[in-house]
Amino acid sequence: MMRRPPRSTPKPSSAASDVYKRQEYMGLIKIKEMEEVKNGYKIIKDNDNIILQPTGEHKYTLIWMHGLGDSPKSYFEFFSTEHPWTPLHTKVILLAAPSRYVNAGGGMNIPAWYNFTMIDVGIEKADPMHLGMTRMRIWKSIDAEAKLLGGDYSKIFLGGFSQGCVVALFAALQSEKEIGGVCGLSGYLVDFVEVSEEMKRIHIMLYNGAKDKQINFVWASKSFERLKAAKINVDIYNEKDLEHEISPHSVSYTHLRAHETREDLVCRLLLEKKKHK
Repeated sequence: MMRRPPRSTPKPSSAASDVYKRQEYMGLIKIKEMEEVKNGYKIIKDNDNIILQPTGEHKYTLIWMHGLGDSPKSYFEFFSTEHPWTPLHTKVILLAAPSRYVNAGGGMNIPAWYNFTMIDVGIEKADPMHLGMTRMRIWKSIDAEAKLLGGDYSKIFLGGFSQGCVVALFAALQSEKEIGGVCGLSGYLVDFVEVSEEMKRIHIMLYNGAKDKQINFVWASKSFERLKAAKINVDIYNEKDLEHEISPHSVSYTHLRAHETREDLVCRLLLEKKKHK
């Protein structure tokens, strides 16, 4: 029987498949064997994590979390392409989720940041204990990167897709450290995270598809209303024909591509602003 792809695997649009298609030949074994520099990055394999270390000056760090059933290798080409999502002075850490039993995973152990139960179509209940464990792991990575960046937590950014978006928000909103911002795609805000105006120092960008059947669009949008009510510095974008996938529009809107020049969105915007301070 053919297994359906994981629900959070990024599915690029056909309009830009030549640029954003997944490079299946670039498996973790081949990445481990790579010694050469690729487009300004030294490729480092740390267990199942992949680190893109700038060959030049290291000014910022983006810690990125993949979605359910996926792995860092799905995002390797996104961040190491000739026209990367991030400026070349940005270190990119692609974290790998542990393999664990997931209630909605058909009885299998799959890469997941947390277990969850489906309440309704596209509406889930996340396991608080697993979220807490993942949060501690992300915080540990943040602290390690801050030491390399002179103790400046504002030079560190979190991002992710689907489950990766959920845990990025969860970790950032509960951290006492003032990180630079969060870039989340196709995710939602868990209901037991306390949101207050004290968190408005964090700049957050969220992007969801209106046709997403894996993460219910209306439900996810309502979860983000708590951020706006608390006057968090958040930009929320929706794409009417987007399903549970990454589109060229979301890539452009998050300002992750190095050649973008618009001045109204997040991630690259946040990085570029700090250059002029």
